[in-house]
Amino acid sequence: MTPAISGPTRVVDTSQLESAFAFGFDAAMLAASAILIATLTLPKPDPRAAQPFWTAMKEGIRWLWANQKLRRLALTLGAYNFFSQMIWSVLVPYAQDVLGLSSVGYGVLLSAMAVGGLAGSMAAPLIIRRIGISRGLLISMTGFILSTGLLVFTSNPWIAGLALMGDAFTGMLFNITTVSYRQRHIPAPLLGRVNSAYRFIGSGTQPLGALAGGALVALAAPIGPWALHLPFATAAIGATALLIYATFRLRLD
Repeated sequence: MTPAISGPTRVVDTSQLESAFAFGFDAAMLAASAILIATLTLPKPDPRAAQPFWTAMKEGIRWLWANQKLRRLALTLGAYNFFSQMIWSVLVPYAQDVLGLSSVGYGVLLSAMAVGGLAGSMAAPLIIRRIGISRGLLISMTGFILSTGLLVFTSNPWIAGLALMGDAFTGMLFNITTVSYRQRHIPAPLLGRVNSAYRFIGSGTQPLGALAGGALVALAAPIGPWALHLPFATAAIGATALLIYATFRLRLD
């Protein structure tokens, strides 16, 4: 009998395929979003309202700073995002070294957060209508403190998943509460330029928060795995101080 002749065995690296699928799916969703945006019909801008860039920007900043409630809300958002990014900057090593998760487990962890965010987006309008904007804001900030504080002390991935799900839920409540408030109180002709100034203050702290979280872990590396808990502890303490400030200084109703 003539022996069968076989060629060299080809080994397929599935990890490359998985990475390609993840990025490809994300790109497809962005393309779908672009198509949906292209179908929107927007009113034509009034050419008489056009202003030079720097003039428009200064007008937006001046209006925002003169409005006490929105100014305080923008500063609160900036601090909130600072502490939030402290957590996000170390979430991957926290999931690997503290929770003991694989790449698949980390994906499940992010999926839990997505579920919490989706539930929060659906429940937030009902909550706000029932308890009001100010209480909704305070509840959302309390949720961040509780979920972040829980992550300080746990190494159980199930508990961490529930904590992050709750954080996403209350984070969506925070977003809907603050965005809906400012869009109702900024005059329509100034909405774009004031929103830009507001977002600059509110989101400009995120890189600083990420830098602070990473630096804190690096400086505390000699204490071992507990170094990865420090950004969560710092964020929980800072958010508690922020909640006290919001309780006495932010009256949005």
